[in-house]
Amino acid sequence: MLPKSFRPYAFWRAVRKADEGCWTWTRPLDDSGYGRFRVGSKVWYAHVLSYELEVGAVPEGYVVDHTCQNRACVRPDHLEAVTGYVNTLRGKSPAAKNARKTHCKKGHEFTEDNIIWKGDRRNCKTCRKASREAQKRKVKNAGRKPPPTEGALRRLRAAGKTWAAIGVTYGVSDTTARKWARKKGVQ
Repeated sequence: MLPKSFRPYAFWRAVRKADEGCWTWTRPLDDSGYGRFRVGSKVWYAHVLSYELEVGAVPEGYVVDHTCQNRACVRPDHLEAVTGYVNTLRGKSPAAKNARKTHCKKGHEFTEDNIIWKGDRRNCKTCRKASREAQKRKVKNAGRKPPPTEGALRRLRAAGKTWAAIGVTYGVSDTTARKWARKKGVQ
């Protein structure tokens, strides 16, 4: 909420208006390329302040997105209030590219039934199931061997072997290999 003492003319003096195209913020930009403007004790993003002055308040849970993809632009008709997710989808970052993907690397469609969320990352259930089945086959084909000694476990870990690789070597799951290590005090 802007204070009643705020006078927008100081803000608009820092804008180079064009008949066509973007209205460019002429004061220094932050490290991310956005304009900043101080109103009282609060520092605003210039594009958000422009939106609030010309369009209205940004709805709760929404962000102001540049439809022109120019972070220094404050032209109100180049700005739109959208959810953070929509803003990410419109971007060019690696996160935006991944969010737009509809299929995993192996071609399985990302549907609600085929996604496992791990934090904010999505994984393919079909691929995970196939990977686990392949791991079980490797373990079964290797045949179970007696547990390794503490020294053998330490040497394998020092050589960069994963718990899954150690498990395959001894014909057990990676979980069992970790249990052996815990019992023997190996990290």
